[in-house]
Amino acid sequence: MTATLRMLMLSVGLACVTSPSWSQTRYQAIGSGAKASCGTWTEMRRNSQASDYEQWLLGFLSGVGWTHGTFHYNPLNGLDANAVWRWMDNYCQASPLNLIHDGAVAFVDVHPR
Repeated sequence: MTATLRMLMLSVGLACVTSPSWSQTRYQAIGSGAKASCGTWTEMRRNSQASDYEQWLLGFLSGVGWTHGTFHYNPLNGLDANAVWRWMDNYCQASPLNLIHDGAVAFVDVHPR
């Protein structure tokens, strides 16, 4: 690995680690959870029809862990899918007008790194 590449990786790493919250980074989220409300999450979970949203959430959180793996940023550490979905159930019941994406970001902000 060249010295230039090492410096670039270090700079990117420091930018990620020193920012107050990774959620303040600009990126584009797409998929079923990006635009649907927590009210929709709650209704679909109640009717056992939330599979698309559940899988979107797990994919989002898995991606965060993979992307930030070098920095030991793993929001799913020690959790299974049901624990994640129950956390989101509680979040969405408290904030039905928020997006599922907002809940996913909140999950990352409060879970183990």
